[in-house]
Amino acid sequence: MQELCGSRRNMTSLSPRKKNISLMRVVTLIVTLPIYLMMGAAVFHLIERPNEMKTRDNLIRYITTFLEVHKHCVSETEVEELVDTIQSATLDGIRYNGTQDRWDLVSTFFFSSTIVTTIGYGRMAPATQMGTAVCVVYAFFGIPLMALLLNEVGNILKVKLIHFVWRVNSLMVGNVRNTRVLWYTTFLITVVLSYIIVIGIPALGFAYMEGWTYQEAHYFCFISLTTIGFGDTVATSKPLSNTSRYSHKTVQIIYTIITVFYLIIGLCFLAMLLSLFQNGNRILVEAGVTPSKQTISKITSTRTGSDDDRTTCAMLCPGSSSWRYDAPRYLFGMLNAVFNKVDPARIREVGPDQAASEWLLRCGAAVKFKGYEKWNEDYNLLPSGPKGKFRIEEVDATDSSIMHIGFEYFQNLEFLRSLKLHHCTYLTDICLSKLVYLKGSLEDLQISSCGDITDTGLFHLHKLQKLQKLFLCDLPAVKDMNKVLSILGGELPKCEIRYLSLEGLKDLKKLGKDKDFKM
Repeated sequence: MQELCGSRRNMTSLSPRKKNISLMRVVTLIVTLPIYLMMGAAVFHLIERPNEMKTRDNLIRYITTFLEVHKHCVSETEVEELVDTIQSATLDGIRYNGTQDRWDLVSTFFFSSTIVTTIGYGRMAPATQMGTAVCVVYAFFGIPLMALLLNEVGNILKVKLIHFVWRVNSLMVGNVRNTRVLWYTTFLITVVLSYIIVIGIPALGFAYMEGWTYQEAHYFCFISLTTIGFGDTVATSKPLSNTSRYSHKTVQIIYTIITVFYLIIGLCFLAMLLSLFQNGNRILVEAGVTPSKQTISKITSTRTGSDDDRTTCAMLCPGSSSWRYDAPRYLFGMLNAVFNKVDPARIREVGPDQAASEWLLRCGAAVKFKGYEKWNEDYNLLPSGPKGKFRIEEVDATDSSIMHIGFEYFQNLEFLRSLKLHHCTYLTDICLSKLVYLKGSLEDLQISSCGDITDTGLFHLHKLQKLQKLFLCDLPAVKDMNKVLSILGGELPKCEIRYLSLEGLKDLKKLGKDKDFKM
């Protein structure tokens, strides 16, 4: 057993630095937001103020002309009173020539929906003291009720979206080899299609029913589902008339119900997206694959460390990118959990080796079959044949998103002798405990740059009695590597065990001996 123990990084010393980074982000946001608001103020001032001035000049010109024509029978004071009265009634949604009851059951149903969804267009509002008091109580109980509905429906839609993203990712995995490009492309496609389904297509229906342009309808959908709700453009607010698409009372009722249903479903969808991308860490906890504090500390150390720290692990693994943790992957942690889900039906259909190779390539790993020299990295180019024809002999899981959920695929792999686990973001101690499935065949094993692997996980390796070579490097969560090496050395007497820390590798690099310790 060969042991190379360099001084390990003191992870606790990074805590103050993390706090400083957090404070710096807050300060940056505090400075950035006012700047963004001022930019918005300047843009809207330049765009909207000329139109405001033009409209005001036209109104003043019209009133002036009216007074000149009718100066003998109408005074300026009477005109001002008339204008104020009409303006006040208009703000309340009342037209002087309108015959529609504004507070009928259909309108109040739509009004109630804008309360509980917090859209609040402002076209309708209680005008009595009793009405305002009831509105407060109604909102107090209605908004939590709507929040529960959004959560439940959002959970249902979340499952559908995850499977949809999985399908998109599976179709692209053979055409895009770069994992980061693959995920960002999948994310972009998902967002665009979701936007088209939730806003783009419904806008066509509102444009037809309301007689709006598509831009006006699109504006209404976006402003409504983001709960901005200016109230300048509101569906179902037209008075009944012969020219209206919903001039018939029955059509108006159905149209209003469909509109309310659309707003609720749309809000559920947006709530689901926010839950999916904002609460990814909590979802990973539930899935058992949440990153540890040691991983987060390692991210901090690599972002602030020297260039040598970023490249040392690249020396161990030729062909890999410069060493760093891919933080954006946490955003897709829950999706990765689904991608790692075992499909027993597929295993029965094509055999354990073929099913395992599909799982590994789907997660960004590479495999080599027994009797073949070529590595398989393209999901769509996996060889096919009779069950049992292709047997996995080597696996390179560098930068892959494999999780303990998928390690069940390793069962019944009788010929897998070499496994490289380098920079696997979601690799945990549970994963190493499941390597016992390979105890009858695994001979070479590398575990490096995996921030969630601890002493407990490494102790599980003593079950791999056929192991001949074990290489460990840069495992910051391991507290007592000397003890681990001692125990494994006693349990695996025929295994050549090598350990190298980042500091140790830097020392070897200075001596020019680093090439002797590549696996």
